[in-house]
Amino acid sequence: MIIRQYKPEDNLGRLLIDEGHKDEYGYKMYETFVMENGSIAGFFTIKYEQELPSLQHFILDKKYRNIENARNLIKGFKGVCRLKGYKNAIISVPEGYLTSLVVYYFRKEPYANKDGMNHFVVKI
Repeated sequence: MIIRQYKPEDNLGRLLIDEGHKDEYGYKMYETFVMENGSIAGFFTIKYEQELPSLQHFILDKKYRNIENARNLIKGFKGVCRLKGYKNAIISVPEGYLTSLVVYYFRKEPYANKDGMNHFVVKI
């Protein structure tokens, strides 16, 4: 799998809709990177908040969803952030399963909880 920058012809809205989200086009407004190997397996979007990269989207296509691809996608996010000179990033996820994954992977507890979202500043 390779990580590359988003191109307008990528159909990322389909992945958002498949997950029950609106195709709100945030991936077109901010920096978005796609993981692919012939077809799109997933993508992440970075928005900058408080002078730090903030993970906005992190989505794997259901047919590519496994721990190896999740790790590769998060490594891609970390790699992009490091290339830009960042050592920390903001990740906000809903309470529940995704919070558990962030706590496990980054070994960090949330610094805040607001409106059902846990917010983390993690080392990358």
